[in-house]
Amino acid sequence: MDIATIHKNADRVASIFNGLSIFVIVVGAATAVLLLIGGFTSDADGAIIQGIALALVAVIYTAITWAGVQLAALVAGYIKVRTSAGAFER
Repeated sequence: MDIATIHKNADRVASIFNGLSIFVIVVGAATAVLLLIGGFTSDADGAIIQGIALALVAVIYTAITWAGVQLAALVAGYIKVRTSAGAFER
């Protein structure tokens, strides 16, 4: 593979991962909100505390997943920058 192809593919991969990170945030936030609503609307004993705890777990899981996706986007962006024209000239 030549440098131009790697540069183009790295740009494409970085864009895909950036879009995926937005998807992860939206789905994670929606899940946390639904779990919280479920806790407040349930009649079971301790349901409010359980709903809050589950929403907190969903937020933490979303943050960890988002960080992983952002790391992949960062690596792809780094490859894109390193393969830019003139990056290998000394």
